[in-house]
Amino acid sequence: LTPSGVEPHDYEPTPRDIIDMREANLVIYNGENLEPWSGKIIPDLEKNGVSTFGVSSIFTKNLSNDPHTWINPVSYKAEVQAISEKLITLNPPHKTIYEENAKRFEQQLTDLDTSFVNGLKSCKLNTFITNHAAFAYLAQRYNLTMMPIAGLSPDSEPSARTMADITNLIKQKNIKEIIIAIETSEHSLLNKIINKLDDEDVIIKILPDMYDILTGSVKMSHLFGAPLIEVSREIMPPWQVVAKRQMDMAVSLIILLLFSPLYIILAILVKLDSKGPIFYKQERIGRGNKPFYIYKYRTMKVGAEKGKPQLSSSDDDRRTNIGKYLRKYRLDEIPQFWNVLIGEMSLVGPRPERQFFIDQILEKAPHYNHLLKVRPGITSWGQVKYGYAENVDQMIERLKFDTIYIENMSLALDFRIMFYTIVVVFGGRGK
Repeated sequence: LTPSGVEPHDYEPTPRDIIDMREANLVIYNGENLEPWSGKIIPDLEKNGVSTFGVSSIFTKNLSNDPHTWINPVSYKAEVQAISEKLITLNPPHKTIYEENAKRFEQQLTDLDTSFVNGLKSCKLNTFITNHAAFAYLAQRYNLTMMPIAGLSPDSEPSARTMADITNLIKQKNIKEIIIAIETSEHSLLNKIINKLDDEDVIIKILPDMYDILTGSVKMSHLFGAPLIEVSREIMPPWQVVAKRQMDMAVSLIILLLFSPLYIILAILVKLDSKGPIFYKQERIGRGNKPFYIYKYRTMKVGAEKGKPQLSSSDDDRRTNIGKYLRKYRLDEIPQFWNVLIGEMSLVGPRPERQFFIDQILEKAPHYNHLLKVRPGITSWGQVKYGYAENVDQMIERLKFDTIYIENMSLALDFRIMFYTIVVVFGGRGK
């Protein structure tokens, strides 16, 4: 009866469900401790001549008082046997069929248990991070460590303390591989968990649901005979990573040398236009969440940014006269070729932001952390397709394009973005 993604103890049968049960010969249910509604409905069904069977009675009678021992293959076999006997009493002529089916299913359970044990040995799994009572049996049977984590439960999101406990455990146990197995109804937590684990040097795999399998998202990586989705950390092939860095150094060095006369002319114009320094440096956040200083020609009046950080706009009166033209044709950005040369930036990559704005973006879009996997760039797909952002909401809108870039990074895409950047520069679409 229970719809996909809904726990049995949270579900209340509909009137249609109750009518269907009254017309059945046999109703098999988990038990009152797992399905509170059964205490009200089952007596009514029995009065109407419907046979009923509470599965949890097998656990309490034959195994333990813990109804969560469903993961125990022995309990499954007991359940199969009990259901088979119940069916035989209801329909004696089919006794042979029921017994054969029961034996076949019991053999499958035995094979599954053997496969599970072999899988544990092959992947050297030694720790479960969970608060779920069902895994206590696994810990005992297979000599594993069950690690309860504060604040971790199926009904709550992973808290900061929970994730801190897990990251500490990764270091203490020298964990190399993490498998995330959550219910379909909890898929919204996947991004948050993966984002938190992103800085850890571990392989992350996810147990897929049927949608992932049908859409072909699952790679051929198996554990216990089940397919797993591996969260890939390789954004570009290694040879392209090397080639991209060599291109960054070569192009930036050529531009710094070839356009040195332009640098001097622009420096003189900035100095003559208004009081203040020629260059402006500002702390930004780069790859791996490391801060660095970005260099630009000064396009704002001295003291333009008092108090909290501000973003520029198309009609910003803080700009100097020469600054308007430098920003329009993005000439104020060319000192950043020095940042590229020394390895703090790349020619193409998401634009670096200040920590003040990153904190605000992360509140609404936690996946911004993915942008910190790569070097920031002088130009980006977001800059080309969206342009400058005047507020945090626009920065989040632009984030969509930069995320697409991260997921599809290649040298070919870099060349395409650089071509479009030249078109944008000559079109004077800066602010």
